[in-house]
Amino acid sequence: MIGFFVDLRSSLRSLARTPTYTISVVLALLLGIGANTAFFSIMNTVVLNPFPYQDPDRLVMVWESNPALGALIGPRVAVSWQTFKDWRNQNHVFERIGGFQLFKTNLSGLEKPEELSAGYASSDFFPLLGVKAHLGRVFLPEDEVSGKGQVAVVTSGFASRHFSKGDNPVGHSLVLDGKPTVIVGVLPASFHLPALYAGINEPKPDIWVSLQAMTARDPIAARQQRRFFVAARLKAGVSVEQARGEMLELTHRLAQQDSTLEGFAVNVFPFQVENIEPDFRTALLLQWAALALILMMACATVANLALLRWNAREKEAAVMLALGGNRKRLVSRMVTESGLLVGAAWLLGLLAAYLGIRVVVAIRPSEIYEI
Repeated sequence: MIGFFVDLRSSLRSLARTPTYTISVVLALLLGIGANTAFFSIMNTVVLNPFPYQDPDRLVMVWESNPALGALIGPRVAVSWQTFKDWRNQNHVFERIGGFQLFKTNLSGLEKPEELSAGYASSDFFPLLGVKAHLGRVFLPEDEVSGKGQVAVVTSGFASRHFSKGDNPVGHSLVLDGKPTVIVGVLPASFHLPALYAGINEPKPDIWVSLQAMTARDPIAARQQRRFFVAARLKAGVSVEQARGEMLELTHRLAQQDSTLEGFAVNVFPFQVENIEPDFRTALLLQWAALALILMMACATVANLALLRWNAREKEAAVMLALGGNRKRLVSRMVTESGLLVGAAWLLGLLAAYLGIRVVVAIRPSEIYEI
């Protein structure tokens, strides 16, 4: 232990005598470590693990498709309530299938009226994602019964903005578009929807309302208004291609009974495809590869500087050995000196990465939810 402190003191003195070398090595490693750490955090959020869901690889979005509607909308057409209901009842490839619809609502009954982004969700929607309420519960099948009292699940952001700390929102009543609504649950802070249309649209509802059957209430709208987004969880062993094939067959059968489905097919896209535009994903991967190359170059540069330094100190090493020093102590001093440089660069790199991430979050690109 005494030898370690002797080496440490000697290494600190040696590095202090050569500030150019010390600063050059630390800066080279700082740039490589900081940039790669920050970018990996972004990649992990956007590409590697973007979803706070259970088994996200089995989650898909199911759309109608119609080439006549154009290249942008044609591959991804929202569905009607009746189509969603038929898909849910007649498919054999999904473990669960749920629907949601986005809308704006006027909130009253709390501090002051305001307009909110909101969503209707079926009782299967949160369970198929594997999302459980942080407080209270999510929707139940009986919440879908038309004519029942309206219930809602709110996000943690909504709860923190409208309720004081320690006040449980569950059970509180509010009014949405003039309709009394009871809060039955609060979602976890990590919850967010995937982006839609290959990353183009990023919905962020503040409040979710139970989706009630509209067939009896408005049968024409139930068949013709295409407003529902459909998410599903594949059964174990079922591929996206198999699911797409069965859903195409199901749609063809339904079209024979419902003229509003004529000309429409079906598309099934994994959440990963739905969440981020393919070209953007490729660009991120290429940038990551470039940063990894920069880190390798930084390490090679540091290795060359270290070799040059110890070659220049060859006479010093020879004198140490001649005075009775041993090779073990010489190697220990080299390792201690290198460890000090790497440790300083690592700490400064983490600080630089943290600051870089905060800057990115402050800019708030739509693809980044939480880091």
